[in-house]
Amino acid sequence: MYEDLVLEFSQGRPLTPAKVVDYLIKTKIIVPGLKLKCNECSTEEWYRLGSFTDTFKCSYCFAEQDIPRIDQQHWSYRTEGMISIADEGRGSLPVILSLWRLSHNADLGEGKFITSHNIESKDGKLKSEIDYIFYTVGHFEKDMELVIGEARNYSEYTEKDIKKTISVARRLTKKPYIAFTTLKDEFNDKEKKLLKGVIKAGFSIIPLTRMDVDPYDLYDRFRSKGVKDIYAVTLDDLSFNLCEVNLGMKPRDVGDLLIEEIKKKVQKSFGVRKKLKSKKRNNL
Repeated sequence: MYEDLVLEFSQGRPLTPAKVVDYLIKTKIIVPGLKLKCNECSTEEWYRLGSFTDTFKCSYCFAEQDIPRIDQQHWSYRTEGMISIADEGRGSLPVILSLWRLSHNADLGEGKFITSHNIESKDGKLKSEIDYIFYTVGHFEKDMELVIGEARNYSEYTEKDIKKTISVARRLTKKPYIAFTTLKDEFNDKEKKLLKGVIKAGFSIIPLTRMDVDPYDLYDRFRSKGVKDIYAVTLDDLSFNLCEVNLGMKPRDVGDLLIEEIKKKVQKSFGVRKKLKSKKRNNL
């Protein structure tokens, strides 16, 4: 699946596991090390390369001693930096990948973003955190397009998550797209139903799975799924195509749900005006 992925200049193709490991070590995403057993307290611990020379100091009893014969040891690797923190790292990764996907298409204009943003309404009734906000201004039009995003690793979206995000979206002056990212290969049936509910509430959504945030152009994926217009050059294109691929909804299905919400708003507005006119006549 990743044979054509290029990690660095003059890498050569196809991409192999050995090249991937070399690159990860070079960029210090993973570091090699050895498991060494203390002669004093008998505790075995992993030590990164560079933390020992011909001797090492035990992490538990601090006894300094000679390292055993390295040719009898097996090198192993661990992650470092942000992704070495289990919850924080995995939580940050879907946000980073989502922003990369949104920024990848140059036709969307110059994108800006903020992450982990706390939002509070003027009346103080709504306090919430949004995983990220992405906005872009078109090259030829000075109209801003806004995306608010929720991102999960492998955890499931809940009804509470969805309601919170809709509440934030409804209070924004600029109507946003709402992006939902998962690192799973697909949304489950319950999540699909919840996401369709967001469209029914009147918002265009951008549902991203792991398959959509991989480092490739999406047209091959869209082509393989039978999408009619495989080249998504606007947020609308991206939204329609991803709804078709990940939710099984054709553009017409998405449009029907959006129009349904517009109809409700028109009817509600008409009802309010009718009541006001009736009240005014009665006062006269």
